[in-house]
Amino acid sequence: MANWYLKKFENRLAELYALRENATGESLIKIQETIDTLLGLMFLDSEEQIPCNLQQILDYEFESLSFFSSIWHVVEPMATEEVIPHVAKYYYSPKLKDDEIVGLVYDFCKDSLDRELFKKVRGILKKSKEYVNMRRLFLTGPRADAIYLQYYDQVYIRLKRRGDYRDLTSLSHEIGHGLQFKTNYSENLFSTIVPFSEVVSLFFELLSAEYFSSLSEFKKQMIQKRIMTFNDFQEKSSYFWEEIEFFWEWQKWNKRMDTQALDEICKIVGDKCGIEDYSVIDIEFILSQEIMQNFPYCVSYVIAIELLEVYRKDKDLALYLLKKFMSLDLNLSIEDYYSKMLDLGLIPGERLPEYKEYLMRPIKQPIR
Repeated sequence: MANWYLKKFENRLAELYALRENATGESLIKIQETIDTLLGLMFLDSEEQIPCNLQQILDYEFESLSFFSSIWHVVEPMATEEVIPHVAKYYYSPKLKDDEIVGLVYDFCKDSLDRELFKKVRGILKKSKEYVNMRRLFLTGPRADAIYLQYYDQVYIRLKRRGDYRDLTSLSHEIGHGLQFKTNYSENLFSTIVPFSEVVSLFFELLSAEYFSSLSEFKKQMIQKRIMTFNDFQEKSSYFWEEIEFFWEWQKWNKRMDTQALDEICKIVGDKCGIEDYSVIDIEFILSQEIMQNFPYCVSYVIAIELLEVYRKDKDLALYLLKKFMSLDLNLSIEDYYSKMLDLGLIPGERLPEYKEYLMRPIKQPIR
């Protein structure tokens, strides 16, 4: 999947290395961080050493998640929610060309944002042949991503087409990343405060589903997508919470790995989570669910819902809060960053019941 980027930027590294020779101050920092971004892309497919036994996996996962222990609780509202009863149905999606996808997302952004915010993303969509790649299939890597070349203030997006309505929300998601990058950027987005790195993009994804559900050809698909997305995050969040419950108990047992200790820990976790016959096999399954990779999405989804619920009632207030959120100091500790977010009135889970009730209306009153 990296090929498009490599071809796109093959001359940029040499240019940046030359510029670095005489650069100073903030310019030098931006040049170096842009070089780091490009080098990271070139080694995107390098293999990371993966722990091979249960002890190593638990130690690795616990160490990774412990860095964010102060905000574990943010996931709890979704983890303790019930899924929305739903049977997935097939709905026909119009076959859209790449430029039609871009055009529809352009209209979504224009209609949904104010002039200031739209101006920041308009250029990406206006020059989509330069900044967006949807024309090639790639066999590996994520289905979609966005990168930011800080020195050039340019956002590039790759999207592996599904060929249905999800291409609209996927591109909207990546445009959300682009807006965050162009508003306020720091490498801390991918380290210290990475659990909040998907808030803007998921807000855009959710908001785009609202927008496209107003178009008759996408209405049923988008209503279904909203419910399926909710249930997907409920499942991911519940897996996360099971793992956290296990880690809490595991620490009490001094991280013992003998059969007796693990059996007792699993019994306690099973009772807490309301799961009968909970065993080490269940823990191994949870550990295979890429909890650490999903954690930022679970945290961000709960917060994105808060923004969306404000938007549904007061667009201007929601966009004001969005700007304030994007402008938060990205160099704060995760605890201070979270505190600043709470000061904005974005309380994770506060509007979740209201949003769930909204999602369930089409089930109570089916769309014909």
